[in-house]
Amino acid sequence: MATFGRMKSNVIHPDNVTWNTLIDCHYKSGRHDRADDLLQEMNDSRCSPCSTTYKIMINSLGQQEKWDELKGLMEMMQSQGVIPNVIMYITLIYVYGKLGRLKDPIECLKVITAAQITFGGVMFTIHFLLKNHVNKVKKDHEELTYLARAALKTQKLIKEIDAEGSV
Repeated sequence: MATFGRMKSNVIHPDNVTWNTLIDCHYKSGRHDRADDLLQEMNDSRCSPCSTTYKIMINSLGQQEKWDELKGLMEMMQSQGVIPNVIMYITLIYVYGKLGRLKDPIECLKVITAAQITFGGVMFTIHFLLKNHVNKVKKDHEELTYLARAALKTQKLIKEIDAEGSV
């Protein structure tokens, strides 16, 4: 951040790559508030956020489960004329799906319905998330079945030992 401060004090204007790198680093290190502040600074500067910037912030707000702020972010993105790409939609669906909120991305998608989107990419992502959820449920079911069978076998052995009188 010191180098970034020196850049700004020397009237060197950071580009999208610089801003995105800083925002991403703060998001990934758990400093979400600083990432939000940097997005605001970026908006106030001569450099406008791009789809990559918004993708980073979708992840950040989703990780914090700030759903209303996420919807506001999508509205801000649309008002700035940033056209969402497939990666952004997939990120949005993934963030909601990871936390079991598979119906909620539709709300955000409604905010930006005017944008062009590859419907197949979004449907693939939803299918992937649902399939992973079903596979997890199946795996949990198999583990519970195994544990139940092991408990029944143990209970049967205990009864046999008690019946023989050799405790």
